[in-house]
Formats: sequence, structure tokens, C-alpha cells
Amino acid sequence: MCGRFVLSVSSVSIKKTFSLGSCPIFSPSYNIAPTQKILAILGEEESSLNPLSENNKWKSCFLHWGLIPSWAKNSKNSSNLINARLETLGVKPSFKQAFSQRRCLIPANGFYEWNREVYGKNPLLFYKTNKEVFAFAGLWEKWQSPTGEIIESATIINTQARGIMAEIHPRMPIILKKCAYQIWLDKSIQDPNLLSEILQSNLEDNLHFYPINEAVNSVKNNYPELLEPEKVSKQLSLF
Repeated sequence: MCGRFVLSVSSVSIKKTFSLGSCPIFSPSYNIAPTQKILAILGEEESSLNPLSENNKWKSCFLHWGLIPSWAKNSKNSSNLINARLETLGVKPSFKQAFSQRRCLIPANGFYEWNREVYGKNPLLFYKTNKEVFAFAGLWEKWQSPTGEIIESATIINTQARGIMAEIHPRMPIILKKCAYQIWLDKSIQDPNLLSEILQSNLEDNLHFYPINEAVNSVKNNYPELLEPEKVSKQLSLF
């Protein structure tokens, strides 16, 4: 799963990485948590609430992290849908329509996971080489309350863990290879079996990790030092 992640680069870096005409200005965040606003890259479907940058039909905007299905009676349970299981995307009512029509990329350059049996209280930071920016595969939705309030929200797709992640946790967020960005955002592709195959065959599992300080456990802590390695008594046999 993915319950906390990092986006510690600038909007200029995001603009370059995703070839956007522009990108909303934001501050680096080292401890992004559920129900916060997260940056997302959308395809052709337009957001009605957010100012969007557009280049080659890709748009960037901020979404509420925790999917609120369009048919939901209220927004109270969004924190229960911060992740979506790949295995049930095509059938679960909360995700089925978004899987077909409203897919997105969620930029990050690290995410946290916990394995208390092995590392005690120390969480682990997972990242790609040189902590480069990558993109989670995500879904997004638009919800309108009975009073007319509109909330646009997102969820991060996860799957059975592979590679080094399998030693830490049974699930992992789907990080898409760059070659799959365009096809994932292509709204003309709606077949759930094809979309599932795209995710499974383009999952980036070349990850690295190290333990960090337990200060990240509190969402109140959000500063660069969270990313610094923490010494632990256990030998890190997986490095």
C-alpha cells in the first residue's frame, strides 16, 4: 500500500519531467499524508475546480488524496480509499468508472513503508536511483455534495509486492515506467483487462530503501531531515 509519500522537488522539475507547459507552484513536502492536497497529472478529462497547465493534452492540478466516488452520500470516508487494489479495479463500484475514464499520474520521489517485525519503530524510505521523480498510477473522481460543493479526489493503485518490496510488505504502490505514461492517460482505452495488463507489464520495481527516523510517523513533522538515514541495530541484509 502507500500511506505516506514524498515530493521534495520544485514545480520547475515537475514541469520538465512531464513535459508540461506550466505547473502550479507548490512547496516541497517530505511527509504527504491522506486527505491532503496532492499534485496529479491528468489526460484529456478536464478538472472544473483547478487551474490546469496543458501540453499535449496533459494537465496538472491538485486533488484531495482519498477517493470520493461520484455516488457517495458524503465525503467522510475518503481516507478509507487512499489506495485501490489492482485486482478489483474493474469490478469494485468505488473504482470501476474511474478506472475506465479518469486515470492520472501522481508525481513523487519517495514513499514510506513500515515493517515493525524487522526494523522496530523505524519506517523505511523507498526511492529510485538518485531519488529521481517517478509517478504512481492513480485514479481520480469528481464528487458533488447535496449543497453543491465539488471535491475532486484521487487514489493510488497498489498491487502484490515485487522485488525488494516483497521482503518488507505484501503490497506495493504501482510506479509506472515512463514509457507507459501516455497510454495510461489515453482516455480512449477503457477495456479493464487491457488496462490491468498495462499496469502489470509496466510496473517499476527497481527500488532502493533505507531506514529513517520515526519522526515521520507524525504528520505534523514535515522537513528535509526526515529523509536522512537512521542507524538501527539490525544488520540491513537486503542492501
